[in-house]
Amino acid sequence: MKKILSLVLAAACMPMMLLASCAKGEIKAYSPKITVASSDAEDSAEFLTNRLGEKLTDNVYLAVGSDTANGIDMTDFENDGYVLRTVGDKSVVIVGKSADGLDLGVRRYANSVDDGKDEYFDVTYHEGYRIENFTLAGTDIAEYSIEYPAEHNENMLFAVSELQRLVKKACGAELSASEGITKKARAIEFRHSTDAELKFDGYRYFFEGERLVIEGAVKRGCMYGVWRFLQKECGWTSLIYGDSDLLEAEHLDVPATASRQETPVFSYLNMYWNGWGSYNDDKGYPNTVQNSYGIMPQCCHGLYRFSEVNVMGKQICYTDEDIYELCRDNIRSYIESRLQSGQVIGREFLSVDISQNDSGTYCTCRECMKVFSAEGSNSGAVVRFANRLSEELNEDYPGLYYQIFAYAESNAAPLKTKPNEFVHITFCSDMNCSNHVFDGPECNGRSTFNMRNNKNYAAWLESWCKVSDNVYVWFYALDSVLQQYTTIDNMYRDFRYFRDIGINGMFWQCQFDGLGIQRVQHQLLAEFQWNMYISAGDFEYLRCDILKKEFGSGWSSVREYIKMWDESQKRIKCWHCWGGWDYPWDTRYDGNYYDDHFETMVSLLEDAVTRADSKEQQIRAENFTCHMYYEGCYSLYFKAEAAGNTELMQTLSDRYDLMIERLYKHGFDPCGIGIATVDGHRQIYKRTIQEEAEVNWIANKENVLDAPLVVAVTKTDITQPEKLFP
Repeated sequence: MKKILSLVLAAACMPMMLLASCAKGEIKAYSPKITVASSDAEDSAEFLTNRLGEKLTDNVYLAVGSDTANGIDMTDFENDGYVLRTVGDKSVVIVGKSADGLDLGVRRYANSVDDGKDEYFDVTYHEGYRIENFTLAGTDIAEYSIEYPAEHNENMLFAVSELQRLVKKACGAELSASEGITKKARAIEFRHSTDAELKFDGYRYFFEGERLVIEGAVKRGCMYGVWRFLQKECGWTSLIYGDSDLLEAEHLDVPATASRQETPVFSYLNMYWNGWGSYNDDKGYPNTVQNSYGIMPQCCHGLYRFSEVNVMGKQICYTDEDIYELCRDNIRSYIESRLQSGQVIGREFLSVDISQNDSGTYCTCRECMKVFSAEGSNSGAVVRFANRLSEELNEDYPGLYYQIFAYAESNAAPLKTKPNEFVHITFCSDMNCSNHVFDGPECNGRSTFNMRNNKNYAAWLESWCKVSDNVYVWFYALDSVLQQYTTIDNMYRDFRYFRDIGINGMFWQCQFDGLGIQRVQHQLLAEFQWNMYISAGDFEYLRCDILKKEFGSGWSSVREYIKMWDESQKRIKCWHCWGGWDYPWDTRYDGNYYDDHFETMVSLLEDAVTRADSKEQQIRAENFTCHMYYEGCYSLYFKAEAAGNTELMQTLSDRYDLMIERLYKHGFDPCGIGIATVDGHRQIYKRTIQEEAEVNWIANKENVLDAPLVVAVTKTDITQPEKLFP
């Protein structure tokens, strides 16, 4: 498919020798069956030696960059490109554009040998552009230009730039763009649509003759129109989330019959990463103006900025006139400052955060208590305050929204007072059960401190949806560092439930340190935004496809581990994702189940480490093993100690040491790993298993030794991954 300038190799086995690195560098030890062309190939040689051992029976030649000795010109290859060729009976040549490209080629070869395949290699990866011939309705895309109307916004301009960037990346074509709509036959025309069906982010694309039209809602529709067109018609993956990729193709034609229309599920979807930021393309990050049209960001305890009340200890008195006037005047000054900076209401400036302080302690004065009693909820006073404030300020600043929380003792909607159209509510699922779906009957009561039943939360949330069309959800799936958990199966049902009851937007606080499976959850959420009613089988296919991209050839082992991991959780009743650092680690999984399956779990995840197709995938897999080792060591340590099983004690110590080694290797300090929360909490782990047991585990020793084996919850497997990807 791809052309190489020349590849002339001797049929006879090439002489092999052990090469030393530079005099000042470390000497790499590798098999005498491997020849390296230069020192920058020695890391791959060492990897290949360690990976295959005695399985390495071929003579292997490794090189980085154009290799004149063998006539291989790497000029037109991408940085991760490589050539893998079999020459003669027992000789293999692997040449990478860069050290990273060589690494990919070497891993491709090693996985094949490890699988016992007697394969004749003839692989050329990422030479030139990914698409050799890219056509629209049968015409070379290079013959097209981009046109956009004079009445455009910043988001449309961003969409134009994204189309230009990604088409060039795909096939090298540089599309010109100009303001003004012509009638020429071959053009990609951008349009704004005021169709209410498209809301803020919806789009449609279609052909008019040979002209391709991308029509988007006036807010962010054009941006999503470009990304989804390239994803659905051209084969791009992860344009909206993560590292985008495009498979190679000799010819890609988008037929004139191609058309699509989509409106995302929610008007707003944001996901917590290692900071507060929404998801988007890998390199095309829209700026504030480009991405803010119509977006309603989640609120976060904003009232303290205007009330001058010490925030964390209590709430303001919502019935005090002096406090109301103070807040109103301070908010007015805040609005004026933003307008004077050039921001426009309805564009960059959409809302004012007046959400409650981070406290469940409400005022107990006579007037406040009267309101609480009459409304049946603390939220009654909050809503009355917000209604009055929004109505008064909108006389001077029409179009602004005012955001409040349903959170920490204000979860339920008021019985009498309805929020007006300018008051938006963010419902927070604080301390709900994380082990069960949000609205289901599976939630069977309290089992960890401070937790409330999901039935309560579902009733509270639905009470808000009955009185307002402007309800958002702040959903917690908090990172717990080495006490990880998975809620992917619950997420499939929860997302649809929230939409079905009328939720307008979501903030999914699924942050991660990189030690769990949250990246996979983020990517699933990004796809749910466009197709939330996928079948269970399609959901499983999507999950496996993402795992394959995240972990490479060892993805199915990761999937099997997740099934066991999930089963260990389902054997426990209710638990929440809060305070993983404050209460026993075994509250989230059945320690006896973990004990019985620990060896299998280790085998599965170490297989994923071994079979990774890239260094990045290997790092993900190694990081993912850390919570597994930690939880397994915790579950077994005291039992092994009580039994006097010194062999098992040594095995656990070795595995704990490996976990610590990997944490340091990939930039984590086990003695102070930061949890991605706004308070910057840090969890302290010890460097040896003995220290960890004596300091952090000892308080739960009796619980671990006496932990009963709970009868498993019967689960139905959706689709076996091996059937999805043979």
